[in-house]
Amino acid sequence: MSEILSVKNLLDGYLLLMNSYILVIFKATNSIFTIYKSYYIDIIYSY
Repeated sequence: MSEILSVKNLLDGYLLLMNSYILVIFKATNSIFTIYKSYYIDIIYSY
């Protein structure tokens, strides 16, 4: 029973890690996209 519990804890920890990792990647790509968008808008308006 304790082995099953430890495996479940390991899985929960892994899922939590993956969720935070995905969230970090999403935030990073979102900020990069925002930077590029403002950069392109500046280029468009400068013409």
